[in-house]
Amino acid sequence: MKKTLLIALFLVSSITFSFAQCSNVNSAISSSQTALVNMYTPARYFVTPGSANTYFWVLSDFNGNILAQDSTLGNFQILTFTPTVLDSLKICQTVKNSSTGAVCSVCDTIARGALVSWELITSNTGDTNTTSGGGGTGGGGSTASLETIEPIAANIYPNPTNDIINIKIKGSFDYTAKLFSVNGKQLFTAVNTPVFDVSSLPKGFYFLEIKGIKTNKKVVKKIVKL
Repeated sequence: MKKTLLIALFLVSSITFSFAQCSNVNSAISSSQTALVNMYTPARYFVTPGSANTYFWVLSDFNGNILAQDSTLGNFQILTFTPTVLDSLKICQTVKNSSTGAVCSVCDTIARGALVSWELITSNTGDTNTTSGGGGTGGGGSTASLETIEPIAANIYPNPTNDIINIKIKGSFDYTAKLFSVNGKQLFTAVNTPVFDVSSLPKGFYFLEIKGIKTNKKVVKKIVKL
C-alpha cells in the first residue's frame, strides 16, 4: 500500500511538473548595447532534459519586420541588429525539446532604458505547444504571432511632460493603457483613458503601453517626466 501511494504521488508530481514547464519559461537581458542585446533564459532548468533543448530567438519591430534571429543549444544568445528609431522592439523566444517534444514560446517587449542600452519592460511566461512567437500570461506582452501584430497609431502629448499625458488614438476600439517604470514595474493601468496624471511620479523615463482589448494592436512609447 505504501509503495502504491509513493508511486501515485510520484506520478501526480511528474504530471504537475510537466504542465508547469512552460509556465516557468521566461527571458532576461544579461547585457545590452545600442546594436546588440545578450538574452538569457533559465528554460534549461524547467524544460528537461536541458541537453535536448534548442533555443530560437527572434527580434522584430511591431510591424513584424525581423531585425535579428538565431538559434543556439545554450541558454544565452547575442542578437546583433541595426537600431531603429522605434521606442520599443519585440523579442520572442521558443524552446524546443527533442527528447520530449515539448515546445514553449514567449514574447516580451524591450525598450531603450538609456541611450546605449535596452531594458526588458514586460515579464511573460511561456505558452505550451506553440511553434511561432506566441505570448505569455503576464506583464503585458503580446499573445499574437509576429505576422498578426498591428501597430497602433497614437499621439501621446505633451512629451516630455510635467503633470499629464494625453492619449489620442486613431480609430475606434477599446484599449488598455499601462505605464511602466524602466525596471518593468507597472505603475498605472486604465481602460479607454484619454489622460494619465503623472504629476506624482519622480523625474525620469517611463514606458506607456497601449494595447487593443479585442484586437492585436499595440504600441509602446517612451515618456519623459520633467
